[in-house]
Amino acid sequence: MNRNITYGTVTVLLSLILYPAALAMVIIADTLLGQAELLNELLFGSRRELVITILSDWASALPIATPLWFLVRGLTRYFPSRWVHAFVIPAGMIATALSVVPPHLPMIFGALLLWAGIFNLFFHPLWQRGNS
Repeated sequence: MNRNITYGTVTVLLSLILYPAALAMVIIADTLLGQAELLNELLFGSRRELVITILSDWASALPIATPLWFLVRGLTRYFPSRWVHAFVIPAGMIATALSVVPPHLPMIFGALLLWAGIFNLFFHPLWQRGNS
């Protein structure tokens, strides 16, 4: 019982850090490929407003990020994890790449899917060991 609580806590925490990981990827891409708007705001703008904006965006992303994470986790319970990872990670990469070409999808959606697949790939063996 105690192990299940621990694995459940880790699962919830990973769903909560999914958005910050995706946001870091978006910030790096924006800095390398774009105008580095967030970096400019950090250096020359109000840090307080920037933090409020990021926290607000994080709260807005939770209704999407959390179910997405649990969907990916659920798929690996019912399908071979190799298949799920072979689908989710490339789909996240493609969706992320579609942000730089028309129709310019928001990069955060692809990044969320990509990081959900990456987190699941790294932590899936942990849950497998815990359930055996």
